[in-house]
Amino acid sequence: ANAQLSYTVNAEATATAESLAEAQIVRIISASATATAESTAEASFGVTFAANVEGTATVDNATIARAATMVASVTGQANVTGATLTTVDNVAASVNAAATVTNATLDAGAATVEVQYLVVAGGGGSGSLFAQNGGGAGGYLTGTKILNKNTSITVTVGAGGAGGQSTSTYVAGTKGVDSVFEGFTSIGGGFGAAGAGGTGGTGGSGGGAWSTGTAGAGTSGQGNAGAKGSTDSSTFTNGGAGGGAGSAATAANGSVTGSIGGVGLASSITGSSIYRAGGGSGGIQAGTNPTAPLGGTRGSTSTPNPGAVNTGAGAGGGNGLINGAQGGRGVVIVRWLTSAANITVGAGLSADATGIDGNYSYKVITNGTGNISFS
Repeated sequence: ANAQLSYTVNAEATATAESLAEAQIVRIISASATATAESTAEASFGVTFAANVEGTATVDNATIARAATMVASVTGQANVTGATLTTVDNVAASVNAAATVTNATLDAGAATVEVQYLVVAGGGGSGSLFAQNGGGAGGYLTGTKILNKNTSITVTVGAGGAGGQSTSTYVAGTKGVDSVFEGFTSIGGGFGAAGAGGTGGTGGSGGGAWSTGTAGAGTSGQGNAGAKGSTDSSTFTNGGAGGGAGSAATAANGSVTGSIGGVGLASSITGSSIYRAGGGSGGIQAGTNPTAPLGGTRGSTSTPNPGAVNTGAGAGGGNGLINGAQGGRGVVIVRWLTSAANITVGAGLSADATGIDGNYSYKVITNGTGNISFS
């Protein structure tokens, strides 16, 4: 028995025989093919259909195949021997229910998945006491990579560096912690320097320093340098600012404006454009209070502002007999075609619920160290 349909919409073909059954659908939309036989059965289809071998049919050395965006399955009490079930374009092929499968091959489709990634390290902490120097932003890396499915991928989300901890002595902040994704390492942001003559830390982006010190350098391809503050050596001092992923910090302009942190970079990996990895502006004693750069942190005339969590922003500087502030924790974000794979986040990592943006899924990993995998 043979039934064939060509260039047909919403059609069905059914073939049943004692010895040989074949049902074929060629270039048909929204159609089904069903084949049932005592000995040999074949069911195939082209685009957007279901092919099934069901019931008590014995299927020996048969091929059940589908082309794109479809499901091929063997269900019920079917005995499947030496069969090949194949899938193309990340569509499921399955053997379900009470089916007995002997020497069969189940091909689950592509063994790899293309992933877009964003890796931001922790921002640097600001220095302590008066006219604090801002921290540099955490390093910023983004791109795409082909990953093997069912393979563990190491992920680390770097913490922000601590602020200088002293209310009586100038103490530098602490460098941010690196973030890691599958061999890509974003460097932690440089720390804000400790007062007069101090040197800002190098990092993804460099930390700020007083006018008498040296601002920290950034890492090529990840960030930019910090900048110096200003002073008249008698009545005021303004702290320096940390660099950002998008630009170097801007030096203070005498007693007019404080040093402003470098801007971050915008990414739409989650579907919305968000700036991350901006530098921390310096603390001031005179002039205009430094603004928050895009993706970064504002300076202060008093209590310093910490970097925002999961942005990798450098900490802002403050002014007074106070500790410095902590840099913002980094983040790792991955994005992939929803139909291509599912993600598993392992122990040791914290992550938001999987987000959806059109045909794509994304996962924001917010803290910890561990493994993820795709299947």
